[in-house]
Amino acid sequence: MTGFGTCLASPMSNELPTVRTGQGSTRLSRSEFEHRYRAQFADPAFDAPTPEVERLTTIAWEAYEDSRKSPHSRKAGPEFADPEHELPLEWLETRAAIKEAQQRFEDHGGKSRILLISASPRTDETCPGEMAKTFRVTTEVRECIERNSGFTVDFLDLSRINSEYGRQIHPCKACVSTAMPLCHWPCSCYPNHYMGQIHDWLTDMELAPAGAAAVFDRYIGYYEPYATSHEALDRDTAFMEEARSAALTLMDAVTEMRKGRKAPGDELESPRQK
Repeated sequence: MTGFGTCLASPMSNELPTVRTGQGSTRLSRSEFEHRYRAQFADPAFDAPTPEVERLTTIAWEAYEDSRKSPHSRKAGPEFADPEHELPLEWLETRAAIKEAQQRFEDHGGKSRILLISASPRTDETCPGEMAKTFRVTTEVRECIERNSGFTVDFLDLSRINSEYGRQIHPCKACVSTAMPLCHWPCSCYPNHYMGQIHDWLTDMELAPAGAAAVFDRYIGYYEPYATSHEALDRDTAFMEEARSAALTLMDAVTEMRKGRKAPGDELESPRQK
């Protein structure tokens, strides 16, 4: 047992934990920043307006050097603990939109909303040149739900991240894992203008007042190449029926939840109790 002893956590103490740093600086020199910034103007069409590009590059460098994350802000106001604190206008606008979405979610007289996520990166508009089977299955589920007049579907196709200009999802920085007060709702990490971290699609997802989320994915054609796997899906009519059955079950669960009744599975106990 002594071999495992070195891996055991030390006893609890009243001392504050040490903040661990040392990954190194990611700060760019001006020359490297300008090199990366100008890369977006590589098209020969930008050769003629070179002075304008140089001017934009200088402005972008100044914003980067000054760390101007949120250039447009206003005082928080009486609703917040520190009314004088400057808050980004974009964060305030997102917060107001989320409140409105929450009100729509709590309106029991409106339609139930279900968020469907097609999580495959494959799309017929990029290198593969063929859509994902995940997209086909999720579309089948979407059409099944939309045939019921009491439901509205929000459809999230994640393949657009690698096929649509400016469509991005920036990573969570796991602030909450260090301390709960560091994490804000909505997320305040993005947009970060001086870093060019904008167009965060997560904001749109936060605004979806969905009653339930469902992700449908499964590999079809286990022993066939992808090139013929769509035909395998065509032949596997039972699988599409399974997907439609899952959609009907999901609609039943959402209906019960909105009526204040227990949703299927509520009686199950978590195997990982906190």
